[in-house]
Amino acid sequence: ARGKRYLSGFIEFDRARWKQHFGPRWDDLCRLKKTYDPGGILNPGFIDYGP
Repeated sequence: ARGKRYLSGFIEFDRARWKQHFGPRWDDLCRLKKTYDPGGILNPGFIDYGP
């Protein structure tokens, strides 16, 4: 197996840190995630978008 891992996978942010990282766009990101990935199948467990 010669798979590669993205460097972003090594970031150990919790939800508060992601919210700080995205700043005022956080609510937009959460809304878009819910709209376009309602089942949470894209990057499951990487970013905690909350309920």
